[in-house]
Amino acid sequence: MLVNVYAINKELPMGFGDFIRGCVTCHQLSLKNKFDFDFDLKKFSKFYKSEEVLLKKSIYTEALPKAININLLEKNLNSLLRFKRQSNLNDTDLFVLTNAWPKGTAEKHEKIEDRLKQKTWGKISKETKDFIKSRLIPIDFQSEFIKNLPKKYAVVHIRAGDHISFINAINKKSLDIHNKLIEVNSFDELIKAAVSRISKILKKTKHPLIILSDSDKVKDDMGIAYAELITKGKIFISEVNAKHSGVDGLQETFHDLTILNNAKEIHQLSVYNWGSGFSNIAHHIYDVPIKRYPKLK
Repeated sequence: MLVNVYAINKELPMGFGDFIRGCVTCHQLSLKNKFDFDFDLKKFSKFYKSEEVLLKKSIYTEALPKAININLLEKNLNSLLRFKRQSNLNDTDLFVLTNAWPKGTAEKHEKIEDRLKQKTWGKISKETKDFIKSRLIPIDFQSEFIKNLPKKYAVVHIRAGDHISFINAINKKSLDIHNKLIEVNSFDELIKAAVSRISKILKKTKHPLIILSDSDKVKDDMGIAYAELITKGKIFISEVNAKHSGVDGLQETFHDLTILNNAKEIHQLSVYNWGSGFSNIAHHIYDVPIKRYPKLK
């Protein structure tokens, strides 16, 4: 059996969206090669109920950060099996941590590099979607807050980037990787670009907007820019503190993901070529319509 474990990796913390993307990839491999697969949310488990009980034993997790695509992940898994002197995943339990891209998305890339521009997770089968959803069923009392939101709403998700949002929460190595992949000249320019796009979205959408972001400063500035519309109930801003899910943002991540999964549409604004793995969960797994805008810069 293969188990993808959401373990904390302090050197290169993995976002929740990236982890779920890796789970999609693992499930695709399990269907292809006919072995069992599950994923363990670890500390996140207190927010979700699953159809089945995950394995209880805690053993070493093999991190596979270089398995950027499904082909490389399969190659790495086979190497691990040979190292453990096992023939296949029906004969042993293998615990890993991976965010590899699903089939049809990044197979041509042998490593993470500036030209990685995949925005979508490719075509995902209903079987894989249903499996992921069966492991992400919110515990009722944890999602009571959703009742205080409009019954129908759209979401604007602003991914400001780790260099702005989590500069004091994650280490320099991780920040350096992200800094190579962005083109935003200044925070003020990011805000200006975001406000311009949101103003256009407001003219077209028929739903009130909920603004989510990985940056508290971005949300504060949005609150100032749209104070009048917030008073009128046309714009809402996520009130939880922005925290990196791969570090300590448990309740905050669950809160915003629940909002995304129940939205009527998502408008994704990002400083990264690939958009945001976080709001991609709602689109690729829960089929929430999404519009991806040109890279913020």
